[in-house]
Amino acid sequence: MAILSENDWIASYKQQLRICKASRSGLSPAKSWYSTFDGVGQPSASSLAVSSLTTGIVPVASDVGYPSIETFPSGATGYLTSLSFGMATAGRFRLFDRLFVCGSYDYNASATLSSQPSYASRLPFKVDGTTRNYSGTEIWLEASATITGNISVTVTYTNQDGVTGRTATTPAASSANLARCWQLALQAGDTGVQKIESVSATGASAGTACFNIMVLRRLADGYVEYANGADNQDLFRVGLIEIPQNAALYLAVGPDGTTPGVIEVSIGIASK
Repeated sequence: MAILSENDWIASYKQQLRICKASRSGLSPAKSWYSTFDGVGQPSASSLAVSSLTTGIVPVASDVGYPSIETFPSGATGYLTSLSFGMATAGRFRLFDRLFVCGSYDYNASATLSSQPSYASRLPFKVDGTTRNYSGTEIWLEASATITGNISVTVTYTNQDGVTGRTATTPAASSANLARCWQLALQAGDTGVQKIESVSATGASAGTACFNIMVLRRLADGYVEYANGADNQDLFRVGLIEIPQNAALYLAVGPDGTTPGVIEVSIGIASK
């Protein structure tokens, strides 16, 4: 069943998930994106290093590092119904479903992928009710170690319509500290990603097993306007985005400073 009215939401099964990560320093430069996946706290910290260069993995909620999602009622669909994000400094945040990740690649990587697992079941259907909607999926780079020098990464991928050989690139060559993230620009006209095909990197002078490539589905984002403030989003603001039972919820933050302090997120999910 689906939540189609306020009464459906009232009658739905509700759960509250929490992400709480201890303060970390050295997030330089400020106002850039950083992963919280390896941060100490709840859920438990997990390594940023990935050991799948040519196949990649599809993470799920039960893996270490992701919030555990309770089982939905039989036949139910899950929805994001509320979000509260707080941080000790002003800054941005984004909550994703981490659909796919491959790596960790060296600074001069050249890898072709094959036999990649599908993440289609984690995507909502199009209006036809039978075709999965890849639009809105994004390619991101995640630094799993320090990158020295100005790295430039190119990823070839299959786009939302199944067209192969498309190209995504980092927006500008740059060095990176651990956990820094960039969104890669898709080829003009593309709106999503079905599959990663290859990964190559140039420009950097050092960095072993230093970056991962991810396919992310954005669920929500927001901004904390002042230090120790919060961004509280209700049912109508988050928009009842569908959340699959096995979603690997992944949080990225973009603090205005280099030490964001404690990061806390409360995530409401309803299923019916």
